[in-house]
Amino acid sequence: MHEELLVLCKLDHPYIAQYIESFEDEKYMYIVMELIQGKELMSRMASVGTYTELEAAQIIYKTIEGVNHCHASGVVHRDLKPENIMVTD
Repeated sequence: MHEELLVLCKLDHPYIAQYIESFEDEKYMYIVMELIQGKELMSRMASVGTYTELEAAQIIYKTIEGVNHCHASGVVHRDLKPENIMVTD
């Protein structure tokens, strides 16, 4: 888990949730991340139905930008799916 914190600390990008701090007790480690007020892409797709081509292109572009930053930082996401992508209004 401490390796994950090192990864989170080095990812500073507008399309990646920002790590704020962490702490632990005898039983758990707590990770405090930036609050993103929106919905998971999967939930949003279920409620909206379809996106316009422009909306879809913007979501894809921002997702690729975030993933590209991860790769440039030597990080591979390994669990990229609509449930792990937050969409804001």
